[in-house]
Amino acid sequence: MSITELLPTLKPLSREDQIQVLTFLAQELGVDDPRCLLGLSLKELQALGDCKLTVAAQEHLSDLLDRNSNGLLPVEEQIELAQLVEQAEQLSLLKTRAQYTLHQLAA
Repeated sequence: MSITELLPTLKPLSREDQIQVLTFLAQELGVDDPRCLLGLSLKELQALGDCKLTVAAQEHLSDLLDRNSNGLLPVEEQIELAQLVEQAEQLSLLKTRAQYTLHQLAA
């Protein structure tokens, strides 16, 4: 039985109990890799693995990047660009960790 098949049987449990069961199973399966996100349910991991910046944020980021490459960005927007790039990088890292965790749990 895979962890994905096990998830429906965990549904009646409280969130804390689900996390305890998933953490225990991950440890039993040898998934103690610090890159794994073990404090999340499978549904949360799947949602995180699928998430992305909003369309508006992506468009704004593209606009800022284009104008920055042409040297047309005032200091305030350069700061905003740096913050958006950092947000996108953090989201990408979390998505990768969520997908990696799901892969490790399914193995």
